[in-house]
Amino acid sequence: MKTIEALKRLKEIPKKIEDLTKQVTKYCAFMSFETPTYTDKAEQTKTVSGWLQAIHDLTMEYESLSARVAYTNLLTMVTIEIGARSITKSVHAWVQRRGTIHGIGRATKRNGLASLEETAWRGLNDGTRQEGVQKISGVETKVIIERCYDPKVRDNNIDMYSSEAHIIDGKLEITNAVTDLLDLPKAS
Repeated sequence: MKTIEALKRLKEIPKKIEDLTKQVTKYCAFMSFETPTYTDKAEQTKTVSGWLQAIHDLTMEYESLSARVAYTNLLTMVTIEIGARSITKSVHAWVQRRGTIHGIGRATKRNGLASLEETAWRGLNDGTRQEGVQKISGVETKVIIERCYDPKVRDNNIDMYSSEAHIIDGKLEITNAVTDLLDLPKAS
């Protein structure tokens, strides 16, 4: 199984569990005057028990796949060009750089390490400061903004960090499509 297949399965499993849980809730009991949906009480009990077993099996599959993906991501090294440099890190480290995915589906807000660095570089600005002549202690004084950073370096870093997540995503999509999911080592 390729990593991408495992990631897709990890998205499917919670949805399947949710669907089965709805079925369990709907068919776990009926009124004495109602006709059971599944032939008779024994058959309906068997069906509900089967769904509960399926939910348990799916949670075990999720746990196993999730651990295998994490293990594979820790051991798989990937080189990516960022800011005219070739950088090699584990898939896990690259995922941390681009931001993690929370819950089912993609995160809507980037919250990775690259985004944190971009935010820091964006913090380098002159704010509301203005050059010109201002009265300081009643004396007109020429005011010049003294920057403690190089605006060109700031702009280059903002560009680099703001595009990093997209570069990582593209490279990891390819990596996940061709990388076989590793088995966890056996306990000794």
